[in-house]
Amino acid sequence: MITSFLFREDFGVIDLPNKVIHALGDWQHSLTLTSCEDIGAVSVEVLFHQPEIFDQVVFVAGETASFKEIGDKMDRLFNHKFERVLWDHQFLKKKLKDDSANIFNRYRLVFTHPGVTWPMHVTFNHRNNIPTVGIEQWANEHIDIN
Repeated sequence: MITSFLFREDFGVIDLPNKVIHALGDWQHSLTLTSCEDIGAVSVEVLFHQPEIFDQVVFVAGETASFKEIGDKMDRLFNHKFERVLWDHQFLKKKLKDDSANIFNRYRLVFTHPGVTWPMHVTFNHRNNIPTVGIEQWANEHIDIN
């Protein structure tokens, strides 16, 4: 998932004005997050990598974190305890059924399924010592924390 999506009000995972974290599916479920800038930079590195990379999946990430870890990071960053609210599968499916035209209802549900998260040690950037931006660094660079 693109890191900035965590902070979009209409996506709803991190509700900054109300200091609420919504977990998608389960608190132990993880998200693999990558900034747009890192996706571009690492893609260039993959393109010009020697030996060339053909016909294989290339994993990239800024950070993989559980919703519990994301909540803890927000508590630290904002020096405020965020409320935790679980949006379980049943809730997310109902939201999709009630408003199937809302693309974010679909998107939130997708990120509760296997295959959309991976550990950092399997990423191209980790294996090639390419620095990427994690959640806290991204927030510090893009959000007015004070």
